[in-house]
Amino acid sequence: MATSTIKKIVTPAVNSILITKTNVNPSTLYGGSWTLIDKRFKDLTITDTTAVTKINVSSVDVFSVDLDGSKALIRLGVTTSAAISTSNVELCRFDLTKLGWNSQNAYETWFLAYSDGGNGFALMDFVSNDSYGSIKAYRSICKAKSTSTSIASGSTLYMNFEVPFTVGQMGDNFCDKFYWKRTA
Repeated sequence: MATSTIKKIVTPAVNSILITKTNVNPSTLYGGSWTLIDKRFKDLTITDTTAVTKINVSSVDVFSVDLDGSKALIRLGVTTSAAISTSNVELCRFDLTKLGWNSQNAYETWFLAYSDGGNGFALMDFVSNDSYGSIKAYRSICKAKSTSTSIASGSTLYMNFEVPFTVGQMGDNFCDKFYWKRTA
């Protein structure tokens, strides 16, 4: 005759850390008070170009967002529909909810983009708010022998940049590890 054993669920001690696969408070299973202290993105690459709204670009040629731990590496290649010289040109916007953001309080990072054929670089800016992220070109730097001081309309710009996240900014459906601390 087979016997079955019943395993008793042990209640973790105060200050214990518990890792779960979903954002369900462990108090429903273990009791006590718990605080979400960290979470991690799934190992995921997003290539959904519907997340990109074109403003001064004619096409999105390369697009991917690699979610890794608590950061996103964004790769973008666009064909411009406006020249880039010394003025502020908004190229495109991202729908952040499609890219792993839950909410993104004001965040800004600067980086360089390079144009096709190595003809120039552009100083770029990524700024986000709660609903979208904006990519802007601020200044172009062209080859020393070039007679142009701008990157022409119709040029392709390639860029890579990283965005770090805090716990509250990461969308739960993009995460697979939730770190809880028992507080009482």
